[in-house]
Amino acid sequence: MHDGAVFATQGLRGEGRGGSSAALLHARDTTPRVRYLLRMFRFVPLATAALATVLLVACIHTRKTSLPPDGPRSIAYGYHTGLKGPSQRVIRTAEEWYQLWIDHHSNVVPVPLPPKVDFTREMVLCVAIGQRPTGGYGVRITRTHLEGGELHVEVHETRPPQGAIVPMVLSQPYEMVRVPRFDGAVVFDVK
Repeated sequence: MHDGAVFATQGLRGEGRGGSSAALLHARDTTPRVRYLLRMFRFVPLATAALATVLLVACIHTRKTSLPPDGPRSIAYGYHTGLKGPSQRVIRTAEEWYQLWIDHHSNVVPVPLPPKVDFTREMVLCVAIGQRPTGGYGVRITRTHLEGGELHVEVHETRPPQGAIVPMVLSQPYEMVRVPRFDGAVVFDVK
């Protein structure tokens, strides 16, 4: 491609082996190709806009259907926390929430601000399973449901399979979720 461009400019100046008629012939050959590419590229912005619209609609639809209003919604989840030992906590006030957040970030400087929670309508549930010798362990709050006047919280704890290759680091799996406020007894069912 570069050689052709040099050849064309040499021919237009009367230099090189092709003379001016060869250069003009080469320029005419290139013009339909350029026109074709320009025609093809004019659809790129349109295709990009259509793809962006489809992705946006898909994201909005997924968000609406994957976060039911009454189910647990994760606030924080991970493998390292400042909470000491196993813990199952129900947080119903801003003061309790602030203290839990401080305890959770006791090994982090500076402590980030806690996420806002409307305690008139919501409460926070926290589960931490304590320190584990390696990675590969985890805990998730999967579901809440009312049973016999109590709020049952289903907690799923995972462990690495026997012989699995896992990170050789201490871990402290935890999760904090927000759920609709319930002033009765709360029972954590660990599975």
